Amino acid sequence: MAVSTDVYFSNSIVGQAMAGTDIDVYSAHTSPKYAIGFGFQRADGNKFRYCHFGLLTTTPGLLVATDVSESSAPNSPGAVTVTAAPPTAVTTIGQERVKANAIGSRYMQLTITPTADQFLGGYLIVTSGTGYGWTYRIMGNTISGTPASTSATFELDAPITVALDGTQTAVTIVGCPYSNVEAATSTDKLVVGATMSCVSTGGYGWVCTHGVVGVLQGANVTGDGYAACLDTNVAGAVRPLQPSVVSSSSLTPIVGYYVGAASVSNFSTIYLTLE
Repeated sequence: MAVSTDVYFSNSIVGQAMAGTDIDVYSAHTSPKYAIGFGFQRADGNKFRYCHFGLLTTTPGLLVATDVSESSAPNSPGAVTVTAAPPTAVTTIGQERVKANAIGSRYMQLTITPTADQFLGGYLIVTSGTGYGWTYRIMGNTISGTPASTSATFELDAPITVALDGTQTAVTIVGCPYSNVEAATSTDKLVVGATMSCVSTGGYGWVCTHGVVGVLQGANVTGDGYAACLDTNVAGAVRPLQPSVVSSSSLTPIVGYYVGAASVSNFSTIYLTLE
């Protein structure tokens, strides 16, 4: 399930949130109560983020990650195939005086066919060609075929700094880390946190990103103190980082370390260090 039209994002600069009885990290909502990605640190040091959940209903204690196949383009981040048209070839947008892809415009016209606002809240990174290295936040995008048959227009959070120049310029689009999250797997392994409660498909709720939390235990149980990684065989579970179980085909992100290791299919106590 891609980004919901009911999701909202914010560019506000968050100070010390007044996190008290008005925030319940065990609550789940059918419509968003906070901006996606809103977070705070509790007095005990644990940190939490507010997320939009994708296709699967989740239970407490699962590691979750963004569904890359729906939220990023190309589907494998790092594979650069999305190209930008030169400013001389783009369609003028509404009453804008500066053409898309030109310096000062907040719009990019890209060769891509998405659904409306599919990448809302995500990031657009110029990865090669003129303007490479710049990262912009996406405020929205048009549907496939608008303005041209094989392109779409992206609204950015800030004006373009370096004009794009056609097929020499390529970009990668990365979805918002806290939107369209599902149980992390070997293909969706950019882990953002551990679920705090049951959240239904398309719902909203909290994940723990830092501190002590229970997480489903996959295979290869070991003692306390080992680094904890995403398990490649059990969705949303952890496994220890041990030389005996690590191979080039099973490398996954380290999410924290074990405080108390549990048996397979039970819940280990993990100190998460995702932020």
